[in-house]
Amino acid sequence: MTQSRPAAGSLNGAEETGYRFIGATKNGLIAAIATLSGGGSGVFATLHVLDANFAAGFDGDGKRHGRVDLAVFRSVVLGDRWQSEAAVAGDTIRIATTKTAAGGVPKSIEAKRP
Repeated sequence: MTQSRPAAGSLNGAEETGYRFIGATKNGLIAAIATLSGGGSGVFATLHVLDANFAAGFDGDGKRHGRVDLAVFRSVVLGDRWQSEAAVAGDTIRIATTKTAAGGVPKSIEAKRP
């Protein structure tokens, strides 16, 4: 899923943010990759390990409704123009990097609750 809006002070650039669901770990955490482009040529990617919980919320009229709260447990910066894949296997998130400007991206991380 991606959302766009015109970049501030730019006639032709657009800010874009998006995410891609990777999968759920055996222990119930969620892996997703978020991307951000500020209107220039960079597209910055970050892998997030999230926890989802149901909670009570209020709508615009003050009526109660259910919602999902996401908490970030861990983030791994993948870098500018990251090109690769990530996959969940049990409680491990495997990262197969083919190209990254930043380098130093781990090959796998354990998705653990604190």
